[in-house]
Amino acid sequence: MEADGSQEFFQNARIRMRWDRHNRWDVQSPIGIFFGSAVEADNMRSLTLRVEKLEIGKVRLSCYFPMPFWESAEITLVNLSQEYKAPLNARFYVDENSVPRSDGTYFTTMYHEGETVYGHDWLLYEGAGTGWFVGV
Repeated sequence: MEADGSQEFFQNARIRMRWDRHNRWDVQSPIGIFFGSAVEADNMRSLTLRVEKLEIGKVRLSCYFPMPFWESAEITLVNLSQEYKAPLNARFYVDENSVPRSDGTYFTTMYHEGETVYGHDWLLYEGAGTGWFVGV
């Protein structure tokens, strides 16, 4: 995806993805958190994610995680900023590869925020089924 590289975008734009007409969003996260550069656009490269600063305040965000679906995929950006009311300007590039249903699983994220309380656990993820926990 190529988009605005401002702090406002990284902190207040949310990416949402839904696979095969699921009732809930499978992915729902702030852009910065999802791409591993939470507060602002910093050049970052890992095996599965990349953030590249471009000229004129733009950024290229790449995600190489497989995200199988078999009927439909819906990807949206949502602007939650109270101050930055300009339309979100982003260009998506999607590579489609075929994954047999028997070899695939849905890509899912969980994001929540709030104040932590000393002595109380913070739930990282809770779900049913099989899959892989990739990281925090």
